[in-house]
Order: sequence, then C-alpha cells, then structure tokens
Amino acid sequence: MRLHSPVPTGSRTLDEELNIWGRAIPLVCMVQLNIWAQHHMEKYWDPNHW
Repeated sequence: MRLHSPVPTGSRTLDEELNIWGRAIPLVCMVQLNIWAQHHMEKYWDPNHW
C-alpha cells in the first residue's frame, strides 16, 4: 500500500489554529495532505527496509 496508495490525497478542516514549522495556519483553512509524498520520504521510510 505504501508504493501505490488507493487514495493520493486527503484534506482536513481545522478545528483549532495550527502551527507548522513556525507558521500559523488559521482556523478557516483547509489542510491538504499529500499521501504519496509522505510515503516516499526517505528520511522517514527506508526504501530498503523490506
């Protein structure tokens, strides 16, 4: 599932203000998640693990 996720992105509506890397994300924003990018970050997922 990690290589070919059935859902490429996901979005969430904030229910409280969020701070990401020192930047304030206001309550009225929708946050888009890139699942493909998350699953291909070698910093967190060692491609040779399996």
